Amino acid sequence: MKAKINTDLTDIILELDGRITRGAPEGLSHGQASGSQQPPPPPPNLVEVMTLQTELLQQLVQGQQNQPRGHEDHILQAAGYQEFFGTHPPLFHQTDEPLDADAWLRTIESKFALLAVPCSEANKTLFAAQQLHGTARIWWDNYRAMLPADYVVNWEEFRTAFRVHHIPEGLLDRKLNEFLALTQGNRTVL
Repeated sequence: MKAKINTDLTDIILELDGRITRGAPEGLSHGQASGSQQPPPPPPNLVEVMTLQTELLQQLVQGQQNQPRGHEDHILQAAGYQEFFGTHPPLFHQTDEPLDADAWLRTIESKFALLAVPCSEANKTLFAAQQLHGTARIWWDNYRAMLPADYVVNWEEFRTAFRVHHIPEGLLDRKLNEFLALTQGNRTVL
């Protein structure tokens, strides 16, 4: 397709070149001189130039319209809320047990992994926020209210803010250390 457009462009340029040299004396074209220098031929008039430009643009548009559309058909759309909701994501309400908040976040992330089509980072935040209820939703609404109106919270920022608010600092490390210290009798569990 590009070769055809290039050929068409070459033909138009040659046609324009021919129109430019048409008015030149015999044997004189584009800088060729036979002995004495002749003044250059007059430039093409505006109507000729505009006609050629219009023809060129029409051929370019026609070439773009005739290109196969197969490539565009393979571009996947990002997963929508319906696809995400179809994975049955859990709701999150404020909880007294901080580990429930971490478990909810991990479950939401596992739901994103189930989607046949990837979900954008911004949509992950929007979809997860729809699963917040009660005081958890109030927290999110207040968090968003502190940001500029057009600011987009990406997934990593949401995760970090969610953990900071719902999981006390150091709790996960403390739980990991408790797990590593588990013993049965005088033997470690690991």
